[in-house]
Amino acid sequence: MKTNKTIVWGFFAVLFALAFIACPDDPDPIRLKFTLINNDTEYSVSGEGMSGAVIIPATYNGKPVTRIESWAFSECTRLTSITIPASVTSICGYAFSNWTSSQTIYVRGYASEAAADAAWDTEWPDGSWRRYCNATIKYWNGSEYQ
Repeated sequence: MKTNKTIVWGFFAVLFALAFIACPDDPDPIRLKFTLINNDTEYSVSGEGMSGAVIIPATYNGKPVTRIESWAFSECTRLTSITIPASVTSICGYAFSNWTSSQTIYVRGYASEAAADAAWDTEWPDGSWRRYCNATIKYWNGSEYQ
C-alpha cells in the first residue's frame, strides 16, 4: 500500500513540475524580444510563444519602442489581443499575418486606419502590416477604442 502512495505522490509531483515547464507560453514581457535600433536610441519589438493578451510597452529600458518587425507576431494564434502603443512609428510587413477574427489589435494614438497608415512608416505603402490579417482592429479615439 505504501508503494502505491509513493507512486501516486510521485505522479502528482511530476505533473506539478510539468505545469511550470509549460508556462513559457504565458504572456510575459520577457517573451517580447526587444532589439536596439537607430544608433541604440530606440527599440523594435517582436514576439514568440505567447498566449493571452499582450501589451507592448511604450518604453523599454528607458528608450521608446518605435518599430514592430516584419512577421513579428504572425502565427501567434494563441494571442487573444495585442495593444500597440502610440510610440510605435513603424510597423513592418506581415506583422500580424494569419491572425483570425477572434483576435484583436488595439491601436493607441490613432483614431482610424487611415490615420495610422499615414503616420506609420511601413515597408510598403499599402498597409502591408495588415496583410493576411483577419483580426479585429480597434483604434483609440482619445477616450475609447472603436
